[in-house]
Amino acid sequence: VDEGQQSRILAACERAFPIADVDGDGFLSEREAEYAGLLLVNAKVSHLINDNEGIPEDEFDLEPYKKMHADTDENKDGVIGKDEWTKAMRESAHAWRWEGFVDEDPEILEWLEKLFERADLNGDRIMCPREVQYTAYLAERSRISGAFADRTTANMLLDELDTNADGKIDESELNMEIVDREALRAQTEEGPESEPKRKSVLEKLRDYFAESDADGDKALDRFELARASKRILADEF
Repeated sequence: VDEGQQSRILAACERAFPIADVDGDGFLSEREAEYAGLLLVNAKVSHLINDNEGIPEDEFDLEPYKKMHADTDENKDGVIGKDEWTKAMRESAHAWRWEGFVDEDPEILEWLEKLFERADLNGDRIMCPREVQYTAYLAERSRISGAFADRTTANMLLDELDTNADGKIDESELNMEIVDREALRAQTEEGPESEPKRKSVLEKLRDYFAESDADGDKALDRFELARASKRILADEF
């Protein structure tokens, strides 16, 4: 790192510090330091280092998160409590294709609980705009890393295969002709070149059908599909 790069990195850190210091004590706790790091990563610090550019003035702009905060504050008391935060996060989870799971899946509910505790940087049990931003960064990082990919895959399979819209897939619906193979491949494989090396998703779903059919009704509901999808994804990766 040359002197110019070092200077630009320090300038970026100086701008990120007061944003991440949510409790205003002049120090960064472990989680506040992580928040600062995510701010810098999101600002593409590698670009800052390599291309001799400074971070744009609006890069750390909190206005979008202030608006998100205001929209989430349903009772308009100026703060976001845990109930309001949880409702907003559940709505986001639907956008991540976890619909049908988010309101009753114990693992997702536990994830939401832990996410709130982690994002509440100053421990006051309410969310300020900066904590809303931190939440967004943490949640997106979890999603990208594949959190609950089996639920996403289960919902995708339902969309593609549940021709009678009963919320289940039976053996007669495992018909290759009605499946968007490209969409399935995007979820489960690196690309078209890998397909000859693997069984198709539907072939594997047939393989795991019986053992995933927990209630023995010869059809897979959303949760049973997630169980099968977990096996399929484990095979793929």
